[in-house]
Amino acid sequence: MKLYYCPGRASLAPHMALAELGAPYELVLVDLERGANLDPAYRKLNPSLTVPTLIAGEAVIVEAAAICLHLVDLHGRLGPALGHPDRPQLYRWLFYLSNTIQPALMQYHYPERFVASDDDAARAAVRAAAEASVGRMFNAVVEPALAERPYLLGDFGVCDLYLTMLVRWARAFERPPRTLANVGRVADQVTSRPAVRSVFGVEGIAPPYC
Repeated sequence: MKLYYCPGRASLAPHMALAELGAPYELVLVDLERGANLDPAYRKLNPSLTVPTLIAGEAVIVEAAAICLHLVDLHGRLGPALGHPDRPQLYRWLFYLSNTIQPALMQYHYPERFVASDDDAARAAVRAAAEASVGRMFNAVVEPALAERPYLLGDFGVCDLYLTMLVRWARAFERPPRTLANVGRVADQVTSRPAVRSVFGVEGIAPPYC
């Protein structure tokens, strides 16, 4: 397998998953700051020009959540198998994290993409609204769910890796998600895992991790 990645970006979750699985894989750096995603060869692999992209045999898979789900199915670990009673919860959390929380975090980090002008006040308003929205999601949905179980699905898995990536993205909030008791507990447990620490080392991610 070959993972196209950029340090700290959405490729972080599948990178952590690959490390946890102990599967052989190759990393290919896509330097987004230098526009490496615009290279015609990469454009052919991923027309969205985003990271991550995973090459798994003949398959080319884009979107971080899709890659995480594929890895669960491919290796039979880090999530319930197809047909398991808890499988719908794997879908629920992966899609909630990637389709609801992650887009709001993109608004927080890139407010210029969501306003029609260079108005600094408008960008600040978008950023503030995104921070408030993400805060509500963690407080009202994620934190109560983790009060009932040690990890999102009970056992450690890809959903917790994805969650930790998003908690990291929100570390600059006035009240970061990791200050919530249960979210912080899971983030600390995930970031203390040897495989995860090894990924942070490769990607040049220094503490505090979240």
